[in-house]
Amino acid sequence: MTDADFPSALRAGYRLNEYRIDRVLGQGGFGITYLATDTVLRRVVALKEYLPSEFAVRVQGATVSPRSRSQAESYRWGLDRFIDEARTLARFRHRGIVPVLRFFEANGTGYMVMEHEAGRPFAELIAGPGRLDPARVVAVLAGVLDGLELVHAAGFLHRDIKPANIIVRTDGSPVLIDFGAARQAMRGGDRTLTSIVTPRYAPIEQYASDGKQSPATDIYALAAVMHQAISGAAPPEATARVRDDPYKPLVPDGRYTPRFIAAINAALSVFPESRPRTIAAWREALKLEEAVGAAPKASFDDPEAAPTRVLEPSSRPVQLRAPTAQAEDRIQHPGSAVTRRQVFSWRGLTGAMGLVAVVAIGGVFVWPALRDQHPTQVATAPAPAEPPAAAAPPTTAPMPQPPAASPAPPPTPRLAPPAAPAPKPAPPPQAEPKPAPARDAIDKVLPPVTQAPSGPAPGASRGATRQGMVESSSATAVRANATAERASIAAQRARERAGEARIRAAEAGKANLPGAERVDFPDGSKYVGTVRDNRREGLGVVELADGERQAGEWKADRLDGLGTVRTTDGRGYEGEWSAGVPAGFGVFIPRPGERHAGDVVGGKAEGFGVRGFNRDGVVVTQSGEWRDGTLVGVGVETLASGERYEGEFAAGRRHGTGVLHLPNGTRFHGRFVEGERDGYGVEVAPDGTVTAGQWRKGVLERKED
Repeated sequence: MTDADFPSALRAGYRLNEYRIDRVLGQGGFGITYLATDTVLRRVVALKEYLPSEFAVRVQGATVSPRSRSQAESYRWGLDRFIDEARTLARFRHRGIVPVLRFFEANGTGYMVMEHEAGRPFAELIAGPGRLDPARVVAVLAGVLDGLELVHAAGFLHRDIKPANIIVRTDGSPVLIDFGAARQAMRGGDRTLTSIVTPRYAPIEQYASDGKQSPATDIYALAAVMHQAISGAAPPEATARVRDDPYKPLVPDGRYTPRFIAAINAALSVFPESRPRTIAAWREALKLEEAVGAAPKASFDDPEAAPTRVLEPSSRPVQLRAPTAQAEDRIQHPGSAVTRRQVFSWRGLTGAMGLVAVVAIGGVFVWPALRDQHPTQVATAPAPAEPPAAAAPPTTAPMPQPPAASPAPPPTPRLAPPAAPAPKPAPPPQAEPKPAPARDAIDKVLPPVTQAPSGPAPGASRGATRQGMVESSSATAVRANATAERASIAAQRARERAGEARIRAAEAGKANLPGAERVDFPDGSKYVGTVRDNRREGLGVVELADGERQAGEWKADRLDGLGTVRTTDGRGYEGEWSAGVPAGFGVFIPRPGERHAGDVVGGKAEGFGVRGFNRDGVVVTQSGEWRDGTLVGVGVETLASGERYEGEFAAGRRHGTGVLHLPNGTRFHGRFVEGERDGYGVEVAPDGTVTAGQWRKGVLERKED
């Protein structure tokens, strides 16, 4: 890896007190770790720098500063926690904990100097073509447990245990690195830091800002590491395990004792109250001295002599999400059409529960009810451009009583695949409407940013001057950064609420939910949750026959409060709801690998927010104000390469006046059309060389004298 891979890092050769930066070892959401040389003692060290990318930026060479005044308090709060972490770790002297040599503040931020541990990450040892020898696995676990117990005794948690954060020295002893004190969710006033989790290793309580973490949190993560070392793969992500848990417990195969395997399974319980509460309790259950079975084992010197391993996923901000919708029609079901039984309540209720499915038609969320007599069909229900004045607003069907007779309901609209094209406006359905392709809900909310208006950017002027262009584009950039700051605040709040929604959904999916009732439908769909007056009320989970899942807080038969919806193809929404429609703060997942966090109005990304997606293989982040799911006006776009654009947008593309900062330090002030430099512009090189002229589709077409 080179400096270009870490544009925000200090450059190789930079001197920080007596330390010389040699190279970057790694970078996460809250800091950068360098390999450095102590020029006084002439030894190699690891130097960790506090730099939370969401709240701070490097300015003026080496100085780190909050991105805005409103984020200064959060930044300082996190810096204080970082120093507290260093101060705490410096007290520990244990072979299982990375030694902290000193800590200090400089460049507006904090630094932690640690011993550089020579060895291999445990991730490498268990990701090879074979399984690690059981004796070696148990030895690593024993060493980590000893160090972790000392940390817990001091009232401290690691919060980010994963294979990459365990270094196995050449003598086989493990050392735990990269403690995550600064990753803890912070609440209070404007102080908010997004939780960082490593999927498949982080337990469910780490997916919300107010999740109550304890030693059981670290125990789950360490058990997940052991699961991968034993089986070749980490367990499923915790958020996928809250209902109909896909996790298959480990089964003894002779390599480890049944007691050891049972203790690993127990530590991987979804909810913390079901796990061992302390390291001492878990160690007792593991019986490490007897953990290795009698079956033939691979050689201790050849730990990679078994089946292919699964690579561990990288850390990422928690940000899981998916939208849903409300019902358009009140459709009643005959009482005999469904099977209903009590789950954890002796209270009997009559009737059948209307079940819901997520669809979007013309950008409107719809909750169709399941029927008992008709097969599921794909259909749309387009509304007329001007609905009749007497038409009542759509409502969601309550728990129906058995009717004497009712007309056959219309086909149930269903979610279309992500690639489904948007239907053209259609007239009101006649007596026998013909089904048309359904418009995808999330694609309507967040349309792909692949098109922009053609033609010259607004306000183009042939007579523009260098000074005038620099001044006007700089003024636009200031407005763009101010808008992006507001978007960042909204996104922080949205991620926080999304995390809380995941926790609420997990509670709704608990097997022992008090007063839960179950309703089964002929097509295999079901609802499990609390019911009041024949309506969904309180906590509950809807699962459609195709695997789609809606969970959270219900009111008057609709999601209302905090909730989540997920589809089997990876789309979804997590956050706040009102009367069955996403509203407030939340996170959309229009497709895997794409997320939008921010304001939500009427089921749409509307207002300030931040969207991350992949464009031609490059990770792109857009911050600003959104209308109908598209970035418009002024905003900021950053690329993983370090490129940053601050300026005007149209249809989600750079369009208008703005300032472009390139990774090599070059700065361009000028006009953009459909994402490219197009029109008059001024380019300033790192050495101060100025080039002005007319650009066309990103290329300098005519240079100004």
